[in-house]
Amino acid sequence: MNPQTPTPNPNRGLMMAALAGAGAMLLLVVAVLIGYWLGSRSAPTPTQATAAPIATPTVKPNPATLPLQPIITDPVTDPVQAPVATITASEPSTDPLLTAPLPADTALAGEEIDRHGDEQQRLAQQKQILQQQKQDSDELMKLKEERIKALEAALANPS
Repeated sequence: MNPQTPTPNPNRGLMMAALAGAGAMLLLVVAVLIGYWLGSRSAPTPTQATAAPIATPTVKPNPATLPLQPIITDPVTDPVQAPVATITASEPSTDPLLTAPLPADTALAGEEIDRHGDEQQRLAQQKQILQQQKQDSDELMKLKEERIKALEAALANPS
């Protein structure tokens, strides 16, 4: 072996990969800083006056709030019709789930009904959990009161 030729370093590939990774991280940090700097400079400040007048946006009606048109079906071509349920309310409800407009698509209506059922089930479970927690806290308070009374009695009669 020639003493003047350097021996190859077995970790040279690992070192090159580490340097490439560090360079990529540095490039990423610089790119983020430049993006932040450009974004903050291009945002209009409240002190800058706008030269162009602000145009009013055109308002398009929301399809979810439009009244539903009845679907007219021919009894000869559609012999199986679902019975129509009538709902009577004694007082108007302010619940957003009940006052929300009905979706035009029947698949969306089915999803809304499923979501409402899931919400009702979750609320029933939450109510049950809260009632159990209240019972447990009432029992704990009763036990603490008894313990305080017993400690007061023990302090009053140091025998």
